[in-house]
Amino acid sequence: MVLPFGGSNPSTPKFFYMNPLDNILFFSGSSHLKLAKEIADLLKKPLGEILLERFPDGETRVEVKQNVRGKNVFVLQSPVKEVDHYIMELLLIIDALKRASADKITVLMPYFAYGRQDKKTTAREPVSARLIANLLETAGATHVVTFDLHAPQVQGFFNIPVDNLETRPLLVEKIKSQVDVKNLVVVSPDVGRNTLARLFAHDLKASMAVVDKRRVGVKDVKIEALMGEVQEKDVLIVDDMMSTGSTLKAASKLCREGGAKKIYVALCHGPLIQELRDDAIDKIFTTNTTAAVKDPSVSVAPIYASAIKKMAVGDSLLPLYQGKF
Repeated sequence: MVLPFGGSNPSTPKFFYMNPLDNILFFSGSSHLKLAKEIADLLKKPLGEILLERFPDGETRVEVKQNVRGKNVFVLQSPVKEVDHYIMELLLIIDALKRASADKITVLMPYFAYGRQDKKTTAREPVSARLIANLLETAGATHVVTFDLHAPQVQGFFNIPVDNLETRPLLVEKIKSQVDVKNLVVVSPDVGRNTLARLFAHDLKASMAVVDKRRVGVKDVKIEALMGEVQEKDVLIVDDMMSTGSTLKAASKLCREGGAKKIYVALCHGPLIQELRDDAIDKIFTTNTTAAVKDPSVSVAPIYASAIKKMAVGDSLLPLYQGKF
């Protein structure tokens, strides 16, 4: 970027070059400092100085401790476990940055909390994902970059740009390095994850099967049937997230009963609440989009670092959707 600079004589402007990367600042909420530090290291930039604490009555206090005027600011927060606290903390950070005259405020939310509540399923309940979108915009966010939205239509709840990046390319490369994909069948644990399973199957050049699942409560599911052949095959069950693990446990049991040899699981997010413990599952592949994951297979830090650099200079994020970063 070339900017005019008049020097001692304003009538004869001179010019100097400013690297757009010098104008970015990277802050983090308290939800996932480990990922934030990974990204900061890749950017070769320190984390922004910010005070995050709680008052005795439980309210959150935020104070940005450095100048952000005119800066291109990025804020990382991944609301899991203490979901409501982390969302409120994020909103306060955004508001503080806006009131301190930051030029742009991009929210990096690797896991989009409340994303599963994207429509009304009973007569008198909220569309929570839409409310979160409204809150982020009202606080002052100018751009949101997330991963693997449970319902892609959530992007339409925003009036600001939203990039919904994918963890699949990272997971596919890791799976290829550790699994014999020649004998692999990709299994969708329910009809709603068919599109995701089909993409994995395409990337791994594998066949596909589908579990017919019906949810009978917040924590319980009922498995009806397995549509597809898994006899003497290795199985990869793919899902975007896991909370209690009831769906994956039921699906793995059904695959084992159908004659599957080895059973693997690939998760874009999670486990969000508890680790998946099931003797029927041989290995779990997952990412570090949330701090709840104890031993992630792959890190999304390189994708976020690349996204920040591209946005800073005005480059397209399309290569990131293709696994190029």
